[in-house]
Amino acid sequence: MGAGSYLRGVKSETYYGKDALQIDEIRWDNTEDLTAALNRYRAGELDILTDFPADQYKFLQDNYPGQAHVAPFLGVYYYVMNQSKAPLDNVNVRKALSISVLRDVIGPDVLGTGELPAYGWVPPGTSNYEGEQYMPEWASVPYDQRVEEAKKLMSDAGFTPESPLKMQLRYNTNENHQRIAVAISDMWKQIGVEVELFNAETAVHYDALNAGDFQVGRAGWLLDYSDASNTLDLLRTGIKQADGTMNWGNNYGRYSNAKFDELMDAAAKELDLGKRAGLLHEAEALAMDEFAVIPIYWYVSKNVVSPKITGFVDNAKDINRVRWMTKSE
Repeated sequence: MGAGSYLRGVKSETYYGKDALQIDEIRWDNTEDLTAALNRYRAGELDILTDFPADQYKFLQDNYPGQAHVAPFLGVYYYVMNQSKAPLDNVNVRKALSISVLRDVIGPDVLGTGELPAYGWVPPGTSNYEGEQYMPEWASVPYDQRVEEAKKLMSDAGFTPESPLKMQLRYNTNENHQRIAVAISDMWKQIGVEVELFNAETAVHYDALNAGDFQVGRAGWLLDYSDASNTLDLLRTGIKQADGTMNWGNNYGRYSNAKFDELMDAAAKELDLGKRAGLLHEAEALAMDEFAVIPIYWYVSKNVVSPKITGFVDNAKDINRVRWMTKSE
């Protein structure tokens, strides 16, 4: 569904619960311009926004108290690195890019909505994943020391501020994605990386990721169900097709490690949930230690809900069915 389009739904007379429905008609508008959407909300044209410009959070709190809903959510925002091409096939280059991202400032300062920094791959609070959350040793190292290490790693790979790695960073068109891309580009500049920003509409962006036509790209994953395998499966080696090509699925960066695949296969067969969690923890640590991706922050759900709407309840999956809602005039 392209920008500017919409879906219209009306109450079905054949729905078994039609008599309990309080809302007869819904219109879902699709837009990538969050500022325009917020302006329409303020004008009373929209009743619910499923996102809003992060820099407007304080404005909403001050001027529309109780209407901005920010709640913990099962999902991870991350950058993928195309490991099928040099120099991102070099684990030390990937490490330099990851450790030089100051995640602590993204949520509170760059976005302004308090997203928590992510260093692992499985969101906190995921079901059946008891045990210590993955946290690399470098995460506790002062940032200036991490930058110095990243500079050395890049220099060893042949890249310096004087002779930088020229790299394109792709993201799908969105104000918040752009804000993060600009901030991270500045962080990378100090370690010898010259970034060209490239944005495209969502469908075009993900087509490029699927085709491997990128160097570094923005992506995000919201858990379909609360289980560690739902994110970890994204890093499995692709499957060879009959024509000899590889189907990498949503493993956009083409990360591949036979040991990781073995651990995931073993976990899939393990009936003891405790032992299964142990195998999945081991798989997560292996992939993160190899910098398979760059996790940036754990998602929060961000909605704006009109006081006229009742029945909207914040939850970890951010699912709110209109059939449970009512609207007053």
